[in-house]
Amino acid sequence: MAQADQGQPARIYGAAARHMHWITAAAVIVMVPAGLAMTYRGDTLNIWDATTNAMYSAHKLFGFLVLWLVAGRLANLGGSPRRAAPGQLFGKGVEAPASGA
Repeated sequence: MAQADQGQPARIYGAAARHMHWITAAAVIVMVPAGLAMTYRGDTLNIWDATTNAMYSAHKLFGFLVLWLVAGRLANLGGSPRRAAPGQLFGKGVEAPASGA
């Protein structure tokens, strides 16, 4: 799938990399407000009960899982080099010149 068909852009990353990216993004989007709510409840409101402890435990568990997910993403990145999209040099987003000059 290196070449685009009928004007569709070529996919640069594989399916596994795209899935791991969106799972990581969703986890971070969920964890940031949960962490803020957890610290507000514990530090500002000074409520230290079973709910606050469960929030801290869940936050640490999901943070550890995200850490392993990122490690998996890095391992997947190292195992399969990405292809440059048409019009890019080395897959870095540097546009190729229009002419040969």
